[in-house]
Amino acid sequence: MVGLTVFARDGERLGQIRDVSFTPDGRVNRVAITTGWHRTAWVYADDVRYDPVTHEYLIDLSRDQVWRLSRMREFGT
Repeated sequence: MVGLTVFARDGERLGQIRDVSFTPDGRVNRVAITTGWHRTAWVYADDVRYDPVTHEYLIDLSRDQVWRLSRMREFGT
């Protein structure tokens, strides 16, 4: 999962997965997406989808929403 590219549902490339945060029971909680703005946006796993046909990760957020998340303090710090 780490290093794979993330796309918006409209096909726009948003960045790459840099890190993954897990729940105590081992499920994915959030993923960190590095953006083209040299920032990282932490996105809840519920917003991330894997398309087995195209082998891509898609998110239910717009580029603007990802930008706003990247301006927040990094998760876990």
